[in-house]
Amino acid sequence: MNVFYSILGIFLGLLTNFVYGSLLPEEVAVIATAGSEDSLNIARFYVTSRKIPPRNVFLLPKKYPETISREVWNREIRPELKGWLKTRPTVRCLVCCWDVPLRIGGYPNDAVQVAGRIRFLEQKRKEALHKIGRILQTMDAIAPTDESRKAASERSLPDNLSTVAAAKMLEGELRNVQKRMAAIPKEERTASMRTLQNALQAAGGLRGFYSILEQRRKSNDPLTQQAAFVRQLDLLKTTLQARMSALRSLERLPESTSRDGEMLRILEICTGVVGTLQWMDGQMEMTRKNESAASFDSELSMIGEEETPLIRWLPNYLSFRTQEFLSSGKWEEKKEEKNRSSSEMLLPGLEEIAPGTIPKPLYPVMMVARLEAPTVDCVLQRIQEMLATEQVGLEGAIYLDARNPRPGGTPAMGSYEKMDQSLHDLAARLKEHTSLEVHLDAEGGLFQKKDCPSQAALYCGWYSLGKYVDAIRFAPGAVAYHTASMEAESLKSGTLWCPQLLQHGAAVTLGPVFEPYLSAFPEPDEFYSLVLTGKYTMVECYYLTKPFNSWAMTFVGDPLYTPYKRNPALKLEDLPETLKTFLKIP
Repeated sequence: MNVFYSILGIFLGLLTNFVYGSLLPEEVAVIATAGSEDSLNIARFYVTSRKIPPRNVFLLPKKYPETISREVWNREIRPELKGWLKTRPTVRCLVCCWDVPLRIGGYPNDAVQVAGRIRFLEQKRKEALHKIGRILQTMDAIAPTDESRKAASERSLPDNLSTVAAAKMLEGELRNVQKRMAAIPKEERTASMRTLQNALQAAGGLRGFYSILEQRRKSNDPLTQQAAFVRQLDLLKTTLQARMSALRSLERLPESTSRDGEMLRILEICTGVVGTLQWMDGQMEMTRKNESAASFDSELSMIGEEETPLIRWLPNYLSFRTQEFLSSGKWEEKKEEKNRSSSEMLLPGLEEIAPGTIPKPLYPVMMVARLEAPTVDCVLQRIQEMLATEQVGLEGAIYLDARNPRPGGTPAMGSYEKMDQSLHDLAARLKEHTSLEVHLDAEGGLFQKKDCPSQAALYCGWYSLGKYVDAIRFAPGAVAYHTASMEAESLKSGTLWCPQLLQHGAAVTLGPVFEPYLSAFPEPDEFYSLVLTGKYTMVECYYLTKPFNSWAMTFVGDPLYTPYKRNPALKLEDLPETLKTFLKIP
């Protein structure tokens, strides 16, 4: 995954100047199940209530189980829905209504995408280690001594040698070569230097060679100021960009041995044999975990793509953090406009876009919501409450249930400390910039009824896996989510937090249908801050702040619901700084 992001962040192509306006009813389509009268009734009620065009209703031909196989998704559902959406190009959001599948199963562990791919990568890894052995032999032969010849004869690289150990062996031998070369006459070093340069390029690729030349340039070596050196550096950079752009395209194709073989060929050119080892290690680790399952809704988010990798999650390209990462780029050297590469011109004209407007993502993303709850009557009641609340504005207290006092420093993304920090940051933001009643618990336990005297408009807390705690009275139209694993494994039964929040009065929630890792959740300070501005619909707030698609999360509620449209509680200029920067808020 790190290799994927590094490739993606450097070479991106040109974005258009289009932006997303606020989601409109005619941009919403509804998915219902032909074999379920409950599904059809909810769809009819929602379409009528929100004045969604009747032609924007897609019917699954039959009732499917809650979990469908990847084969059923690929063969029966995805092609039909994708073809239908091509006739409705303005649709940006899909709503799944009751009895639409909840999960898509992953590949079996013995599938060619898993077992076959691991066998292929294991063989390629052995070949890469043999190449490192040959590079070391080449380095051993540079300005050899009796000691280096003896070391070379005793050198052996086991097939299970770690990438870190292999890199250390190369680094150690490089130091030895430099010492040996320093001991030979200067006039004999030219040929040795050329051999060493070739060996280093084989180990580190064009990227490693480019880094060496860049370091020389920054050292003010007079040679680097010559026109020939500058041309060489520019040519190397252009070549590297083109190759990495090809890698980015390959990375977005489904996993296969043919794709992996081509990726390894280009990776070796760009990052050397050490880079291929690092990439293969990461791919084999992910493939062995086989996290190819997904929530149905999260996979729907990728419906606009032709084909995508499936072995693990993919970035959500509507997320402000993903777009922020992409727009930052890695080639920061500025040139004259006519000489700037497409990656340096990633977001042309965004300064002219109205503040607060959401930029269009680099790749198509379909926003997806779900209308479901423990009972059909509960679903219909929550829809009515959202419609009514939107007309007058959501009122009520804010309940935030942290686990610990605010951590110091800068916690890592996706860590427990980061979640606690976000809850504390949200509480501080609301106390400073709003008059809302804010309750923050940081004592380790969960809220109890005695701790919650007022009706709640918003709630966020963690943990208590699969054991809902009935402590809060929710105002009509309330928004609430609980950060814990598998809390949307079912939306119709059990003590899980998602169905119980809906049953106890929350109109909107979100959660995972299987273990998502903490990093899959929107951060509460970002998500709820956007909600409180009243500028964005609920589904836009969700997609702006959730990190991944083709993964575990599902969002439950009316996507068009904007609870603070009538009474914004937070100004755009009081959003978190990261969001302000992304949305061009002065």
